[in-house]
Amino acid sequence: LLDALDSYFREDIISNGDNTPNAWGANASNRNSNSNSSSTTESTKKEMKQFVQMDSLPPVLLLQLKRFNYDKRRGTAVKIHRKIDYPEILKLKEEYFSRDLVEKLTSQMQESTSASKKNGVSKIHANYKLCGVVLHHGESSTSGHYTAIVAGADSFKHESAATASSSTTYFHLDDIKCTKRNICHSNKSK
Repeated sequence: LLDALDSYFREDIISNGDNTPNAWGANASNRNSNSNSSSTTESTKKEMKQFVQMDSLPPVLLLQLKRFNYDKRRGTAVKIHRKIDYPEILKLKEEYFSRDLVEKLTSQMQESTSASKKNGVSKIHANYKLCGVVLHHGESSTSGHYTAIVAGADSFKHESAATASSSTTYFHLDDIKCTKRNICHSNKSK
């Protein structure tokens, strides 16, 4: 999960240096040219950056991972069977946040200077505690069965996301069947 988040928030370079069509479907220099003109102009070499940043922190963070790829040979979506590890405490990095959000969080942190000094906080981050996971059982995107593993209500009563215990009670929900599970997490985060 941590690698997937790093990949999602990573800055991509979009280059138009090889005269390939840009995102608008036309060469950059031809975008403003007269459509009746028969002359062709060499495209301007451009390099753009594309990235995603968070502008606010939601009270509950929902993540959905694409677990299917389209297989051209088969003509259908095929399930990705790669194991995904996820921490009980997800620590979002400052690099994921917009400049405005970093400024807002820095200001909030300075208002509570005693807490930041006590905890030795030097970088901005946000912690989210794992509430549940939805699982797909099956081989294709058009069939299968969904179940869920959710944290018990007791895990949220007296714990903040920053001080979660290493063992939380979870429940596996499968239609009308509910099974109690104790899952231990290492709480290691990058």
